[in-house]
Amino acid sequence: MYDPSNAEKWWPAPLVNNNLPPICWGRFPYEGPPYLKSPWDFKERPCLVLAIDEAVDLPTGRFQLIVAYGTSNASGHFDGEFFVTPDKDKTGFARSGLTQPTRFNLNQLVPLYYNSDWFDIPSFKRALKSPQIGYLDTTFLPDLKTAMKEADVQRQIKNFVGLAPR
Repeated sequence: MYDPSNAEKWWPAPLVNNNLPPICWGRFPYEGPPYLKSPWDFKERPCLVLAIDEAVDLPTGRFQLIVAYGTSNASGHFDGEFFVTPDKDKTGFARSGLTQPTRFNLNQLVPLYYNSDWFDIPSFKRALKSPQIGYLDTTFLPDLKTAMKEADVQRQIKNFVGLAPR
């Protein structure tokens, strides 16, 4: 079983810019609770941070993030998903830190510890000081809000906040 106390590095909480959700580079699990498997079994991808919570049962200043994964696979569009693309707003897309159009899926949120096991500085942005690559610009907020309602994100978050992944 995964033990977060063995993580090499814990990152400071992602910066929230004017209440706009951060986008971080992380390892997102496909199925099942992430803490039952090794973080290195999962694909690296952008993660949209929907909640930041202090990790329970760990020293103060260590965080878990509740995230939705992003994918460059643009095929299909389902309820609870939205796109961040340069076609909609080039400046807003640049603020996201993404390198290609991305679809975020809010139907499968997971809590991940904000440490070097689950999040890292991406190879395409080595100058960064943390895994946070950007934030969701205001241009994309209406799409985010629609997807959040469709995916019942508030209910999903309530299931995680205050509970340590085990």
